[in-house]
Amino acid sequence: MESKSGPRGFPSTKSVPLFVSWLIKVLILRYGGLSGYRRALPFFFGLVVGEFTAGFIRTVLDLAFDLYLPVDSGIGGL
Repeated sequence: MESKSGPRGFPSTKSVPLFVSWLIKVLILRYGGLSGYRRALPFFFGLVVGEFTAGFIRTVLDLAFDLYLPVDSGIGGL
C-alpha cells in the first residue's frame, strides 16, 4: 500500500481542510450574513491561536525535559 505522503497524496491531504473551511465560511455568510461572520471570527481565531499555543508549550516541555515524542505518535513534539 502506498503512503499518502508522496506527490500524489499531497493534493488530497491538503484539499480536504481547505474545502471544509471554505464550506463553513459559505454557510456562515449565507445564513448569518456579515454580522454572523464577524461574530464567528473570534472563535475561529481562538482555534488557530490555541493550536499554536499547544504546539509551542509542547515544544518547550520537550526541550526543557529532553523528551522526544515522534510526530507520528499523535502527541506532537519535535
